[in-house]
Amino acid sequence: MKKIILWVGFVALVIILVVGGLNRTQSISGNEFENVNSGLVTGGAGAPSSGGVQHNNDVPNESSAVSRMSEGLVSVAGVVESTANNAINVRVSDGSMISIEGRALRYLDEKAFNIASGDQVSLTGFYEGDVFETAVILNEITGVSIRLRDADGRPLWGGGAR
Repeated sequence: MKKIILWVGFVALVIILVVGGLNRTQSISGNEFENVNSGLVTGGAGAPSSGGVQHNNDVPNESSAVSRMSEGLVSVAGVVESTANNAINVRVSDGSMISIEGRALRYLDEKAFNIASGDQVSLTGFYEGDVFETAVILNEITGVSIRLRDADGRPLWGGGAR
């Protein structure tokens, strides 16, 4: 009798874990980024450990990444100055520097995104305070782009959309 009770409890636990895993998988994959290269490597660059890119412009702080994404994306163009010391440094057209580092840079490495000094790039994203959060990077030289964030602004390296 004890063995039956233990096995029933074990089976119930396994069922609960499987259902929870399926629910989590469904919730993660249920929100796809709309219409910008679907997160596959077709090119790109990244952002600092918070997932953003440091930018020297003063930009008003808004309440959430989701509201910034819904209000519209901003595109900036620049040239990669260096790819050393665990950072990609991009000089944008207004003369300021954007440094791409941290988890976004590791995500780019995992996706085998190649970028070199002198490459012209376009960064599309949104501002969070004075930090430019990159959603898509396009290497204008190779024509390859990569998506770093989902439609709500959540970083794909953190599990993507929820």
